[in-house]
Amino acid sequence: MCHWLVRNLADCLCDIKPEAEPSVVIVDEEGKSTDRVESALKCLPHYDPASCWSGDTLPSFRYWKIRDFAYAYRSKLVTPSKIAEQIITLVEGCKYHKAPTPLLISFDAEDIRKQATASTQRFKEDINLVKLEHSG
Repeated sequence: MCHWLVRNLADCLCDIKPEAEPSVVIVDEEGKSTDRVESALKCLPHYDPASCWSGDTLPSFRYWKIRDFAYAYRSKLVTPSKIAEQIITLVEGCKYHKAPTPLLISFDAEDIRKQATASTQRFKEDINLVKLEHSG
């Protein structure tokens, strides 16, 4: 009896199509990933990463998003290496304050510099590739 009930309940639930809610955008799960991402991006509020930059200085403290970093790197306003150096300086400065809980369990400044240098190089190569695609 229990198996029959579960099977029939499952069959009934499969036939139910939920009503679309007004603020919900349904993304075709079988579609191309680029189309799904594009649909998802259209749901986000307007975002202008340039609005947080003023002159040659880094913006005041705020929680950076991936879009902020990507914009800053592609616009050559800052490099991953410059950001890494700022983070290294901040973390190393915390060592002297004797915090009750360490900020990081492990921290290898040279490894961070190495990864940031590689990332900086990739962004340079990507920017050069985009320039070549647009010129040719």
